[in-house]
Amino acid sequence: MISQFFKFIIGLIVISSVIYAQQKELSIKPTESQGDTQILGNYPDRAGIVFYSQFDNLSFTSTENIVKVLGNPGTGKYILILNPEPQTIKINAPGYNSGVLTIESLSVGKVLFYELKTKVEGEDDENVIVAENNQQLSPNEPVQEEGSKNIPEKSQISPLTVKTIPQNATVFLNGENKGSTDLGLYTLSGVYDLRIELKDYLPIQEKIVVTPTNDKTKNIFSYNLIRNKGNLVITTVPSEAVITIDGEIGNVGKNELDPGKHQLEVKSPLYIPYSEEIEVKIGDTLQRHVVLNKNAGILELTVKPDNALIKINKEIKAGKKFQLNPGLYEVEISADNCFSEVFTVQIENGITVNRKVELKQRTGTLQFTIKPITAIVTLSQNGEEKYKWEGMNFIENIQTGRYDLLAVSPEYADYRIILIIEEGKTLIKNIDMVKWRYGGNAVFVEGGTFTMGCTSEQGNDCEDDEKPSHQVTLSDFYIGKYEVTQELWMSVMGSNPSWYKGSKLPVEKVSWYEAVEFCNRLSDREGLQRAYSGSGDNITCDFSSNGYRLPTEAEWEYAARGGKQTKNYKYSGSDNTGAVAWYDGNSGDKTHAVGLKQPNEIGIYDMSGNVREWCWDWYGDYTSPSQTNPKGPSSGTWRVLRGGSWDDHARYCRVANRAYDMPDGRSSRNGFRLARTR
Repeated sequence: MISQFFKFIIGLIVISSVIYAQQKELSIKPTESQGDTQILGNYPDRAGIVFYSQFDNLSFTSTENIVKVLGNPGTGKYILILNPEPQTIKINAPGYNSGVLTIESLSVGKVLFYELKTKVEGEDDENVIVAENNQQLSPNEPVQEEGSKNIPEKSQISPLTVKTIPQNATVFLNGENKGSTDLGLYTLSGVYDLRIELKDYLPIQEKIVVTPTNDKTKNIFSYNLIRNKGNLVITTVPSEAVITIDGEIGNVGKNELDPGKHQLEVKSPLYIPYSEEIEVKIGDTLQRHVVLNKNAGILELTVKPDNALIKINKEIKAGKKFQLNPGLYEVEISADNCFSEVFTVQIENGITVNRKVELKQRTGTLQFTIKPITAIVTLSQNGEEKYKWEGMNFIENIQTGRYDLLAVSPEYADYRIILIIEEGKTLIKNIDMVKWRYGGNAVFVEGGTFTMGCTSEQGNDCEDDEKPSHQVTLSDFYIGKYEVTQELWMSVMGSNPSWYKGSKLPVEKVSWYEAVEFCNRLSDREGLQRAYSGSGDNITCDFSSNGYRLPTEAEWEYAARGGKQTKNYKYSGSDNTGAVAWYDGNSGDKTHAVGLKQPNEIGIYDMSGNVREWCWDWYGDYTSPSQTNPKGPSSGTWRVLRGGSWDDHARYCRVANRAYDMPDGRSSRNGFRLARTR
């Protein structure tokens, strides 16, 4: 029994010695940095402490909130990211009494360094009190009250805020998804495994300490996320070169790429391609300036005629000097009314090849006579004068094609027609010009077929009475170059009815009946056959006579459109109203002297604007069938007026627009111009 009792007592002593064994102490000493100078790169508004130690499972608490704890024993260090405030930090290690580090002051951007190890017997066991410069202070020196706050020992529900730039990153605490940044929540104080994930950015994984507090301005963790990308900045010569990266089109300048290897190619016509395998690392920027080497020769052509069409390998080219990749090329040169020429040329890198090509013309012959023999004749192509002579002419080897012929002579109507010269043929042309002594000059209008009424160039301005558009064929006729002036009217009629007076102004305030009477009197004075007979609604017109008359509505529109030389303008001679017409937008509420605006394609003035012009026809609806030399309805109430006036909107000055008035009506907007059949 006694023996067993002693054994029991000895056991209690052993157990007590184990249970109540004295805990070891921590030594906390300032030290130098071991290369950890950039720990605040992502925390520019914080401070930090680095503890160098091989202890396992260290934990830390502070009186002023630890923003973040980085590191582990494997790295030989623990990094604390702190708010820059005076505070007391408690260091806990299993098997050791807690160490206390009291910091009197700590500024933004400051990093302190300490060594943690087992305390050697005899070392001072007082709390270590330090200033910001890592200078150890005497325990008896005064410490700010804030530096001696009690360290919280118990866990409590505390606020936690996680912020990231950029936002919308996913936050995990101890592996549990807590939502996306910026994130605020309440959780128990303590140490947590924090992980932050965002596509195309490097994840963040570390331990954080949530300090017990009710203050929402504490336990705030902020991170600048780093993109999981690298950059390639590329410039090229030539600047328009095409960049591809892994087969996809890239950009001149910055290209953001996944880390790893990529295939870069730069290409441009007439240059040797460039290719390179590049490797991009996270956060790095790779620079490339690629200068491509030329891979081209030059073909320089001298060609006649200058407007010849050039094709290289069947593709139409502009200019006369071409950069081409080395190789064999087929060159074709052609022009209207010329024989084409085709040849091949070998192009070598850096070599210029010169070729001179003069195309042989296709030709015919023109035999030409005219009365009067003093008439001046001009032949033009595409607006360029090719030939000019007086009277008759015989031209051999004249280039084939279309020519515009204009013959002019004092007291004769201008004669304007189109000539077609054909290869190997002789064109015989005899012209007898028509005297037109009064009314300024006149224009010969070569007959032809045209579409009358609402055509496409009239747009949305068409009126119902301009429809349907229809085909009309007309014979040759003559029409006045100008509207009848007050000067001419008075010389024939002896009085001037016009509201706006002026010898060169168009006569106005004349009725249709009075215009017809004027035509007959002028014919009488020149010894021509009268065109009109009868009176009132029974007036008839002999269109076979050579006397003066009003144009038919179809003749008027054909001449206003430019006859065979038409360019399909909306107004007579232009799509710009002001260039050819006096209308309510520019007239100043009055008529103007004839011939001041530009003429139309066949040299006629003022067919748009100034005064509306009487035509022969009774006003009536159009019909769709094609017609030849139409003269309008056989009867009616109103006579047709065309062209618009100084008082009309632009839309009423269009070549297709129609107007009408009673034949005895007089208006300062109404005048007329002369016409003749022969």
